[in-house]
Amino acid sequence: MSGIVGGPGSKSGVIGETEIAYEEGAFTPTSTVSTSAVWGHYVKVGKVVHIWARWTFDASGGASLSGLPFTSSTIANNVSVMINKNVNWGTSVTTCTGYIGASSTTYNPLMSGDNVDWQNDFTVASGSEVILQLTYNTV
Repeated sequence: MSGIVGGPGSKSGVIGETEIAYEEGAFTPTSTVSTSAVWGHYVKVGKVVHIWARWTFDASGGASLSGLPFTSSTIANNVSVMINKNVNWGTSVTTCTGYIGASSTTYNPLMSGDNVDWQNDFTVASGSEVILQLTYNTV
């Protein structure tokens, strides 16, 4: 298939005879732990969603990061970058990544490190902040 995809600044285009869907907007991320502030923005091109989100927590506990704007595909896959402040990582944990399960709107952080198996215990304290950039496929 070949063709031109819109012009500069175009929000949609045509490749051959197939229109490419484009959408962007705001969403409200949620969590199992109380938050004092959240924000989220997304860009969806076809079935691929790019999100930027932030959670600021005002309580402590094991947190899930949820409320993503679209349900993931039936195959768990994504690419993410997560940074955080004041999050309790276990002993020897040096790496944090995560995944979205199949048909889900929840991001599951995973931590690992030297001689440490993958852990999904993501404990936050009041004042903790998490910023996430994520790309995933939708149905």
